[in-house]
Amino acid sequence: MSVRELLINHYKTWRDTTNNKKHADYASTMLDAVYRNDYKRAFAELGARGTTWYDTNTKKTYPSTKEAAKAFGIQYYTLEKNYEEYGLIKIRKGNGR
Repeated sequence: MSVRELLINHYKTWRDTTNNKKHADYASTMLDAVYRNDYKRAFAELGARGTTWYDTNTKKTYPSTKEAAKAFGIQYYTLEKNYEEYGLIKIRKGNGR
């Protein structure tokens, strides 16, 4: 079995069996990245410290709040309060931030 097949099985199983919405969102994000053959970059970005944002509409990952807010043409504090309205999923990493 290839690494790609192992990752697909892992993220599908995790997504389908977890009771934690954040875990399911992360697994879905990573599964999509594996299908796009972009999982190494996605894993590096999602493993970074701070908050990473995933756009469920465009399937794009923003490595910081500033970059996500800039992409939507809004202030970072507006994004933090209303991120779900923009179709974003918040993924926190590192030191509970």
